[in-house]
Amino acid sequence: MKYYNSKGELVDILEGIPENHGSCSSIYKLKGELYLKKYFQYTSHRCRMNYTMFKILKEISSPFTNQVLELYYEVENVKDRMKLIKHPDNFLTDAYTFLYLQEEFRDILLEQTDYFLYNLQCLDELMHVFTEYKVWVRDLKRLNTLFYDDRIVLIDLDCCKVIEQDYELIRVWNRNQLLNLFVDLFFSCKSYSPHYGKEIKDLFTLNEDSLCISNDISKKLVNYKRPIDFIRR
Repeated sequence: MKYYNSKGELVDILEGIPENHGSCSSIYKLKGELYLKKYFQYTSHRCRMNYTMFKILKEISSPFTNQVLELYYEVENVKDRMKLIKHPDNFLTDAYTFLYLQEEFRDILLEQTDYFLYNLQCLDELMHVFTEYKVWVRDLKRLNTLFYDDRIVLIDLDCCKVIEQDYELIRVWNRNQLLNLFVDLFFSCKSYSPHYGKEIKDLFTLNEDSLCISNDISKKLVNYKRPIDFIRR
């Protein structure tokens, strides 16, 4: 398949047979750890990574997001190559390449509290960075995260978009999205029991004016070695 990349350069990518697919795209292994995510034709622009978000991810280069390398646009969808070069965000992304990360099994409820709080703090800081860029974070869930080394990594940030909204509105929204993500992570653990539901929600229930959720939650866990010890108390 012939594409233009975000610099307007013509490239030919041999896609082969997809290794996986979701509701919006197929995943192809290209070489080594290099993979291609290709959107279906019917995929909405809301679910496609745009150039602005791509540039933000490249600029912040966070170890807590997967590494997106390049955006691609099908040649037949680009009538004017110079317009693509000058205004790439005016074009729908058809595909992008990323580096594959091999997920490790972790049951976060059974992990040490330090591991949980470290990841919560780092992702909390990432939400603040996104807020500074006016990124409206969406689609944070267990299926869009993976456990890699000592980190919880956010993947598939395609639905995140820069919006012109009040800073405080974006901050509270992003904060709540992160809290909901951790609730989902806890609910998805093998050690999870329906009896834990209320205690997990209580752990992640904070005041709206909370500026550092990791600090507030660490106070609740100060006497517990693992999150599950707090849940079972």
